[in-house]
Amino acid sequence: MDRVVAVDKYSHEKSTFFPECQNKANVGSIWSPDMEKVISVQPDTVFLYATISTAACDDIQKRLEASSPGIRVLRFDCFKPATYATEIRTIASIVDETERGGEEFASFYSTTMDQIRDGTAGGIPDDEKARVYFEYWFDYTTVAASAGYNEKTELAGGKNPPFAVGTAEYPPVVDPPEAIIVADPPEVVVKLAGQGLAVGGYAGHAPRSARCDPVGAR
Repeated sequence: MDRVVAVDKYSHEKSTFFPECQNKANVGSIWSPDMEKVISVQPDTVFLYATISTAACDDIQKRLEASSPGIRVLRFDCFKPATYATEIRTIASIVDETERGGEEFASFYSTTMDQIRDGTAGGIPDDEKARVYFEYWFDYTTVAASAGYNEKTELAGGKNPPFAVGTAEYPPVVDPPEAIIVADPPEVVVKLAGQGLAVGGYAGHAPRSARCDPVGAR
């Protein structure tokens, strides 16, 4: 962490999950970056997403290259299971931590993910996988086949019909909402929660704090 001079607002806000980021400069988000703060900390390298929010990240990269040509801009996702280990190896090589990040962590991650695949996605016939409706932060907004959340749903042994189609990461709002239960009724509903709230990490993690509404209960 001594090489890190700034972090995004979300890493900065999650003090329980990322306590080591609290003394780092907060440079905002890719959707609302504090470009003056980015320049002021004089980074050698700035990391941006590779395949999502590309318009916002492309704009930041262009602005950095125009104002500070010496700053390298590297693009990684670091959240998709299919590419995560490879990206960590590459980043580890860049920061000269090949043994720790490239081998120790990547080996741990790959072994753990293989165990998940063998116990779920790899061992459950397609016609027996649970039908899952995965909803993003916003009501009636689900995810497509190329989204990381859909990949994780499939790794867990579920499937997201009929919405896991197309190339958009996060498709438009499902309209009408009744389509969720009419087209192919889900057996499981997963809803992301906490946008704008201090959630995440290990703070307040207790089973009784979770709420589960059975499908059809309302």
